[in-house]
Amino acid sequence: MIVAPLVFLWWASGPGIGSLESEFPVDPATARPLPVEAPEHLRVVSFNVAYGRGPENDIGDLRSGTEVRDYLDNIAAFIKNCGADIAALQEVDFNANRSHFIDEAAYLAGKSGLEYCARITTWQNNYIPYPYWPPSQQYGRTHSGQCVLSRFPLERNVRYVLPQPRANPWFYNLFYLHRSIQRVDALLGGGRRLRIFNVHLEAFDVPNKMEQARMLVARVRKEGTRSALILGDFNCVPPEATLKRGFPDEPETDLRGDETMDILRELKGYSDAIEATGADRAEAEFFTFPAEAPNRRLDYLFFSEAGLTPRTARVAREAGAISDHLPVIAEFSWTGSSESEPYSGAEPMPANGGDL
Repeated sequence: MIVAPLVFLWWASGPGIGSLESEFPVDPATARPLPVEAPEHLRVVSFNVAYGRGPENDIGDLRSGTEVRDYLDNIAAFIKNCGADIAALQEVDFNANRSHFIDEAAYLAGKSGLEYCARITTWQNNYIPYPYWPPSQQYGRTHSGQCVLSRFPLERNVRYVLPQPRANPWFYNLFYLHRSIQRVDALLGGGRRLRIFNVHLEAFDVPNKMEQARMLVARVRKEGTRSALILGDFNCVPPEATLKRGFPDEPETDLRGDETMDILRELKGYSDAIEATGADRAEAEFFTFPAEAPNRRLDYLFFSEAGLTPRTARVAREAGAISDHLPVIAEFSWTGSSESEPYSGAEPMPANGGDL
């Protein structure tokens, strides 16, 4: 009686994601010469695309293939129409039952015109038995992660896996996604290189999220460069947020005591692009979630002050409710004449390393 459930558990939880630090290849792309000069301005988007399910939760209501493609088409059209040079995406399915086995990274790269694509795996199981009932609505086979799309060649695509919540039962974590940092370099021409840290932090366990934030800070201190971006879905509100609990869409969520953004702000030499360009804006203009009626900010875009200067930055409300998050978009010019040497802010690495 016990053997069958154990065999299912062993099979369903595989194949897993592999080692905690891994280098992934960049997707093949049509070869073209590297630009002689870097662009005068660089436009960047961060977007949690919710694997093409749209703004509503799909628990017990999986989307049809047509619906998923429609949402992906709208996401790609937004990226293309806003003139993005680089798009950092979270919650992208590569081969998943819930999204009809569409390779969403390749799909979005092709439709958006950003032909260079670097992806990392953060969730890979043979079968996800969720939701628990009915079985016809369970996620099943899942292969998902994060990706960066770019107009420019990409290289050095590395994944750093962050710890799962210790409060979760061990068998639950077998099927739980692995929040991760994706670090990839974009080759912009003229000797310029942009280092991108594409991030998706824990959503449901505040102590775990804060631990992940500390590890992110340590990683950027170690590998940051003069021209670097830290962007993605951080699943936290800023300490000055008016609303930290009692959200209309999630009344059970309580973000009091969440010091994630305080930890991230300790990283010297990096600033929030939206705050740097619009400190006088109303708080609601910063909200990114939920897309249909935003009431809090979960998505951020930080830049290294030594190499980049933000010209504009904002939440792109014109994207509409094509995901459960709204995208953040920023445009940068260059600070100084060189960003090839390492740069990670003014402070040294902590004595204990704080490393992954």
